[in-house]
Amino acid sequence: MAIDQEIALLQQSPVFQGVEPAKLRLIAVSADRVSIPAGATIYAAGESSNEVLFILSGEAETDDGYPLPHIIGVIGTLLRRPRARTIRARTAIEALRVDRDSFLALTQHCSAISLAIMTDLARLADTLLTMTPAHATEPA
Repeated sequence: MAIDQEIALLQQSPVFQGVEPAKLRLIAVSADRVSIPAGATIYAAGESSNEVLFILSGEAETDDGYPLPHIIGVIGTLLRRPRARTIRARTAIEALRVDRDSFLALTQHCSAISLAIMTDLARLADTLLTMTPAHATEPA
């Protein structure tokens, strides 16, 4: 797929709406395009965190039902710790894979991309903090 098509897909993502195409080009040129079939394991719990996936289309899920942001692998990659959960493709996924060094360079040199990623992580944190634990609805 041409870089311009990848930029157009990134613009459609809720994460990058409003980010200038020139900034999104930085992601597209530093990434590898990957296609992941439905049901495939994207990351296994315990494996090394050395890349980030920007999901262009499709959906991923954890084995234990935790919600996922549109950018997968940020926390483990930033904290340099193994993957916390196994993540699988719920549907077929098209994504851009960015290695750790390129991801860090993107976040250091482009404030618009950094803000978009922080906002995506904040949405995830908000979702996790407002989830009702299953045991909270059970009578005491």
